[in-house]
Amino acid sequence: MMRHGPLPGLGPSPGHRPFEALPRPELSELLENKIAYQAAEIKQLTGDNHRLAGTHVDLRQDPLAEKEVQRLKAHMRSIQTGSDIQLYYFSKKNSGKNRVSPGGYTIFNIKQSEYSRPAIRFVN
Repeated sequence: MMRHGPLPGLGPSPGHRPFEALPRPELSELLENKIAYQAAEIKQLTGDNHRLAGTHVDLRQDPLAEKEVQRLKAHMRSIQTGSDIQLYYFSKKNSGKNRVSPGGYTIFNIKQSEYSRPAIRFVN
């Protein structure tokens, strides 16, 4: 025998509606939760950004320091070369005549008591 309708004991209890929606959270509450989540995420991203910026500065300073050392070494070599040229021509005193070096410099003989090094002028 078939029975139509709900089975006894399985139906809704008195005072309860079966498909009544659960209470929905208010829109303002949802927005507040979303803003709080975004604020926490922004704080985390800001910390990560500061950490990466510090690492970036450290990584950029290493090559810059190396370039500065290379530049100073090159400058020291040029000073040494210039000093060598001056000492060479100063030690090769001429008989009062000006002479032109192989590099195109005019060397003027000057008395050692007047100046500590010879005057050198580039000749075009």
